[in-house]
This record gives sequence, structure tokens and C-alpha cells, in this order.
Amino acid sequence: MKAKENIEYRTPNRRISKDGTSSFDIPCSIFDIFFTLPRTQEKMLRPQAGFTLTELIMVIVIIGLLGVSVAVRWPRGMQQEAAALEFIRVARFAQHTAMTRRFATPAMAWGLNVQANRYTIQRADGSEKAEVPGNDDPTGSRRYALIKQAPMTAGAVYFNGYGEPIDTATGNPLAASITFQVGSDSLPITICPETGYARRGPACP
Repeated sequence: MKAKENIEYRTPNRRISKDGTSSFDIPCSIFDIFFTLPRTQEKMLRPQAGFTLTELIMVIVIIGLLGVSVAVRWPRGMQQEAAALEFIRVARFAQHTAMTRRFATPAMAWGLNVQANRYTIQRADGSEKAEVPGNDDPTGSRRYALIKQAPMTAGAVYFNGYGEPIDTATGNPLAASITFQVGSDSLPITICPETGYARRGPACP
């Protein structure tokens, strides 16, 4: 007669034989007992390296000083640069308007007029004003301000049909450049003679 085989059945952490006897499996091996566990305990007991309180305070102070410096200087410089670029764009738009609309007499010349920190694109005699695209005009007077209400020196420049800055009294092209001061830092924007080109800087090349 063939002997019955003793078949084992396994459950988590337990071994059950067909004869009803059972035994528990050890969850870790001999290697874990003698090598892994001692090393884990050693790491847990080893002192951890870190920053001292003085070092942390110094880092916080330095970060605070850098943050204050950036908050005070960086946005201001960005606003000044934006105002200068906007003024150059407006001056070029005024020149383009003069070159694309009828020019009959010096009084009919189109140009840029700045008064009380506001500017208009208008004819020299004030008979007509142009709308500046992309600029807010809540009053409908077509008198515009630069970004963040940046200040501008008062003055005016008018162009003939060729885009040359002219003397509105005689109609002759100007021999000298015209300079406006823009922003609280008084950034110079110069309108060059003959070409009417608007550029950053106190003089034309």
C-alpha cells in the first residue's frame, strides 16, 4: 500500500502539514539578525549633523536683506524703463501720423505735445487730436499719461510730411535735437533732427 504523502499548506507566517501539525516561520533570516539589524540600530543611535542656531539666524538675516533690496530697487527700475520705452513709442507714433496725414502748412503739422505730465498727438494749431491705440483715455480728451503716471518735462515736437522735426513758425527743419526727461530719474529721450528718430540718451549720434 502506497504511503500517504505529507503535504504542507502555507499561510502567512505559518506552515500547516496534512497531519495537522503546524509551525511558525521566522520573519527574518540569520543574515538579518547578525548584519542588518545591528547596522540599523547603529544608524539610529548615530548623532545627526545639522546647522547650528547661529548659522540659521545668519542665513535668515541675509535672505531678508536681499529681499528688501530687490523690493526697493528692481520694480522701480522696471517702471522707469517701461515709461521710457512707452514715450519713445508715442514719439514714433506722432511722427508716423504726420507722415500719413495731409501736411499743407506748418500750423497743420502733426506732433507730440506734453503738458502737466500728459501728452497728446495733435496738430500744431490744436485743431485736431489723434487717438493713441492701446492707451486708456477715460475722459475722452485724448490726453494720455505714461505708465504709473511717470512724470515728463513739458515740451512739443512737430513733424512735416517727411517725418522731419520742424519749426512751426517757419516750417523749416530743426537743426538741433529736442530732449525730453521721462520718469522720476529723468531719463533723457532725444528726438534727432532731420530723421526725427526717437532714442534713449541725451544726444544723437
